[in-house]
Amino acid sequence: WNGRYAALDGPDDEVRPMVRAARFLGPLSLGLLLFAAFLASSTWVCAEECIRDAEALEDRLLECEEQCKVVGKTDEFPNACKDRCASEVGFTANRVRRRQARCKKECDRSPALMRFSSFLGTILMLCVAPLLGAYKGACYCECCVGKGCSARLALFNIAWVA
Repeated sequence: WNGRYAALDGPDDEVRPMVRAARFLGPLSLGLLLFAAFLASSTWVCAEECIRDAEALEDRLLECEEQCKVVGKTDEFPNACKDRCASEVGFTANRVRRRQARCKKECDRSPALMRFSSFLGTILMLCVAPLLGAYKGACYCECCVGKGCSARLALFNIAWVA
């Protein structure tokens, strides 16, 4: 490989600084974006569990109230079934809503870190392709002229697709 792009595919001491930077920025940006996606998904799963738990508790409370109304134990008070079921089940609808709100608030896991890592990962990813295209002869295609594909071309493809 003593061709035109030997410096790109050669040892690290011969690689141009912008290509060396692009080799590290691509994986770093991908790692930051994956980390942000992990944080976002764990927050979403936690919030969904809070909603599911609150709905299950509300269903228990509503079933009790409906059963009370069917049996006819409403007495003379309009809220007799609600009060009776709240004491039987052990919680009220307001308590369930407060519990759900508190649970959702506890689910926010490092929102600033998630925003920072996604922003930085995106900015770094956007820098990779221009860095690789900044050196002379960057648009030469070995595949097009029959020399086969190289590490440089594979890195270009990944940079533009990502």
